Amino acid sequence: MGRQGGTRRGRDDLAAQFTKAYENIDAVLAAGGSSRSKVIKETIHLVGYDTDDAEQLIGLIASCRGEGQTPPASTCVGVETLFAEGFLVEIEVVATL
Repeated sequence: MGRQGGTRRGRDDLAAQFTKAYENIDAVLAAGGSSRSKVIKETIHLVGYDTDDAEQLIGLIASCRGEGQTPPASTCVGVETLFAEGFLVEIEVVATL
């Protein structure tokens, strides 16, 4: 997730963390000469994932990806914890140039 002004943006706010994660992905892809439209694989690590929340999660991810984005092959992995308390999501992508 990244820090802004010394504090974690969206601490314990899943929607804010998804938004920030995709912003970070966009920046890294652009720096490497690629873009989110060239993502071919995505792995999402999610703290406290519950399969009963799958539809809501799919909607959240779709809204963060934006209109017209074809979703890549995706895997969602429920995890107990991430790097630090308050981090709820980590997204890893593989993209072509």
